[in-house]
Amino acid sequence: MAQVVKTYRACDGPILRIPSLELAARQELGLKGKSGSGKSTLLNLIAGILLPDSGSIEVDGRDMTRLDEAARDGWRGRRIGYVHQSFHLLPSLTVWENLWVAAALSGQGKAERIESFLERLDLQDRRNFKPSRLSLGQQQRVAVARALVHHPILVLADEPTGNLDAEMAQTALELLRSMCRESGAALLLVSHDPAILSQFEHSHDLSELNQACS
Repeated sequence: MAQVVKTYRACDGPILRIPSLELAARQELGLKGKSGSGKSTLLNLIAGILLPDSGSIEVDGRDMTRLDEAARDGWRGRRIGYVHQSFHLLPSLTVWENLWVAAALSGQGKAERIESFLERLDLQDRRNFKPSRLSLGQQQRVAVARALVHHPILVLADEPTGNLDAEMAQTALELLRSMCRESGAALLLVSHDPAILSQFEHSHDLSELNQACS
């Protein structure tokens, strides 16, 4: 990411002005930011859900800002995993179907890989459950599996432990990090929780990166 600026019409000035942000292959980076600091906007820019007003954002050698919406959606589906605070599981689909959709959209719709994830996460007996029948911890595990089932090169995690108590948050963080390492994916996690961020060897405060705050 280089010289990225993002402004919303309701704001007097840019909400984000990031001169530079790099994440190496397989690297883990924690990003601190309070509510309203632009954390989710930053992740959505990297994922290609939003476009910046200016600047470049490369993911695996592809500049997301130069792609049209369909191409960004396709690249995101193949190369990026996303874990949201509220999980964003498809409520009308079962656990198995939620994973199948993510795998199929990437062109890697292999039932064997989905089965291995269900076994790895102890979700075999919940395979035919819809999200409303799952506990928060189980929903989190499904969200992590969905983000990684298609072999992404990068996983974005937006306050992934924000809805969990301290014990569940620690378990979810360890699961996310271990599965990223096993899959060889880089991890960019944003959080306001010092206990979560203190476990990352590399971390930044978004307010220090974001020149729009200065």
